[in-house]
Amino acid sequence: MFGVTAALICVTMIDLFQLGIAAYLINLQKNLYGGILLLLIIPQVAFQDIYFLRDPLKNDVKYQVSAQPFLVLGMLVTGLALGHAGLNQQGSDADSIASVFIEQVKNIFISAIAS
Repeated sequence: MFGVTAALICVTMIDLFQLGIAAYLINLQKNLYGGILLLLIIPQVAFQDIYFLRDPLKNDVKYQVSAQPFLVLGMLVTGLALGHAGLNQQGSDADSIASVFIEQVKNIFISAIAS
């Protein structure tokens, strides 16, 4: 029904979000975590091309089995990095952490646009 176009939108959003988080981790001076996350994105992109984008309806389960472990490990790496980043030193509530995150993402985009 949706086919390749929906699959392309899906994998693009997954990849862009993870690349953005890797850039955010590097901006937080968590270069090791950011590098590991970038390395975990590579096999996901390969499996997206091998399985999901060629025939999403036929190969969706193969894609999930192959690529999901790397996505989940990426989430684990991100969680560990943010836990070690010291964002909660400004306050223990989620609002202050979210404010810091939004401010830093905004600064990244402003500097990317300016250059």
